[in-house]
Formats: sequence, C-alpha cells, structure tokens
Amino acid sequence: FFSSMAPRKARVVVMGIYVVIFVSAAVWQWGLLLRTLPPLGPSDVHDDSTAPSVRAMHSAGRVAWASPAMNDTRPPLPTQTYGAMHQRAGSEAETLGALPPRQASSPRNPVVTIHMANASANASRIEAELYPKHAPNTVNNFIYLATRGFYNNSAFHRVIPLFVIQGGWSWRLVPYTIRGEFRANGVNNTLLHSKGVLAMARSGRPNSASSQFYIALGHRAPGLDGSYATFGKVTKGLNVANHVARQPRSAGDRPKVKQGIEYISVETFGHSYPLPETIPAGKAVA
Repeated sequence: FFSSMAPRKARVVVMGIYVVIFVSAAVWQWGLLLRTLPPLGPSDVHDDSTAPSVRAMHSAGRVAWASPAMNDTRPPLPTQTYGAMHQRAGSEAETLGALPPRQASSPRNPVVTIHMANASANASRIEAELYPKHAPNTVNNFIYLATRGFYNNSAFHRVIPLFVIQGGWSWRLVPYTIRGEFRANGVNNTLLHSKGVLAMARSGRPNSASSQFYIALGHRAPGLDGSYATFGKVTKGLNVANHVARQPRSAGDRPKVKQGIEYISVETFGHSYPLPETIPAGKAVA
C-alpha cells in the first residue's frame, strides 16, 4: 500500500491513524471512568473535629444547631433530641411561629452563597440559585440547614476534577433523611446534570439524602440524571469550585488540604420557606 506513495505522505497517513487510535482510546477510557466512579453517597471521610460543639452534642445523643445568621428572621431552633427532630412539621412549627403561606405569585428563586474558609473577598465564594420548582422539599431542607448554621466549618471532603465536589457534614450528625426528588423515585424533576448543577448526595437507598450535597463540574453526566435530586445551579464562582476540585487528593478522593466551608448564607428575597418534610433516621427503607 505504502509502496505507491512518497515516504512523506506515508508518514502523514501513519501519524493520522495513530491520532485516531489515541483519541478513540482516550474517549473510551473516560467513558469507563464515569461508569466505574463510586456512587455519590454520604461518605463520612472528612474530619469534623473543627466543630467540637456539634461533636459533643452528637455524642450525647443530641444535635446542636447554630444560631441562624444571614437574613433568616425566624428564631433559632432549640437543641433537640434525635427522637423529636423529625416532628418539626408539627409541634416545632409552634416554636418557630406561624409561617406565612406561599404567595399566589411565584416568588423569586432563593440564592445561596457558599463562603469558603481561609480566603478573601469574592474570589472564594460560590453563588447558586435554588429551584423549588424542580425539588421543593430539597430546597426547603437546604435552606433550613444553611440558615441555622449547620454547614458552618464543614468542608468539601470529596473532590474529582471535571466531575464533582461534595461537601457537608457526616450523615451521622443528621437524625433524619428526606425523600429523593428525582425521576427514578417517582418525582418529575427535569433538571439535568450540567456544569454547576447542585444535587444531593445519598447512599444506595433513594430516600437516604440528608445534608451532603455536590456540585457537578462536567458539561454532562447522563449517568447521574434522574437518580439524584438536582435542586440548583451555580451562577457565580464556578472557577472557585473548579479550583477546589483540582487540589491534590489522597485515598477516597479526599483533598490533602482541607477545603473548608466557613458558612452558607441564604437570600430568600422576603419569601418564607416551610420546614422540610423528613423521615426519621433508620426508617428510610425505600
């Protein structure tokens, strides 16, 4: 075949064949990686020793909720026992005071800002818009936790470049779970994974999400669509999220240097969001 071609042309053809083979192999390997990545479960891998009050209360069978900051006008929740935690939709509503009903007109979507620790100004803030239309109870839960300081001094404890960064406290510190608002669990959530989308991490059980969340960093992640509760999208600071994802990692995709979250602030634009509907820990059998 090559005998009828000039040596230079033959080399060009051979190099072209090598390039095609290399690109095809790279695409195949990336597809294999996405299929074999561990599930986005509530992995208990980061050190929560930076929150001794939470640790101490947890050891005593209770959870300490920080005072609400930012623009949440409702009073802080009292320290609650695990058994009473899931009753917030009833008796606790009286503690919080009467919650105004949802306005007839659609309110402006809430916005959250993740303030990274040990950083300065806007260069280390991740701002995201939440979408109650797609996952209303998931949004209620995130606002509930954030406005009470639950994410204070937590971290992004799992980082995978071009895939996700996952953050929040250990699932052991949250005595409840919420229903997974995604298609495979019977909820018509049409928000697909794309760059910057927020979603809830969970174990293999559909209704096992509680507080841990992740930010998608790839253009698409069809393997996750319909199986995780997507509920928001980054509007500013995606470069900060990508910077977190590029940090050197150890086993379990844990960053070698803690990527701390100082706190998460919430702007609801004057709209009140109800308390989340929850499932007591250990009872999310489906």
